[in-house]
Amino acid sequence: ISGATYFRRGQRKAKMRMFPEAVLYFNFALERLRAELGEDHVDCGTTLNEIGKALMMMGERYPALNAFQEAQYIREKAFGSGALEVAEVTS
Repeated sequence: ISGATYFRRGQRKAKMRMFPEAVLYFNFALERLRAELGEDHVDCGTTLNEIGKALMMMGERYPALNAFQEAQYIREKAFGSGALEVAEVTS
């Protein structure tokens, strides 16, 4: 199964408010995407942002913060620190 497929499954679970399952699928997606596209690909940053949002909904603030920070790092590396795409993290 591809990283994109796992990502879509995570999105479906998050929409159903099944956040632990969503985090599980997003983590599978992140592992696959990093293998397919590289550690710091923008899609990995997007996946980390989704992991952070799901963790926040579960009340897991510190792990969520770590995911958001890594997502921000990846987006800053790809787009530059002042880019709109960086501001989209956690929105």
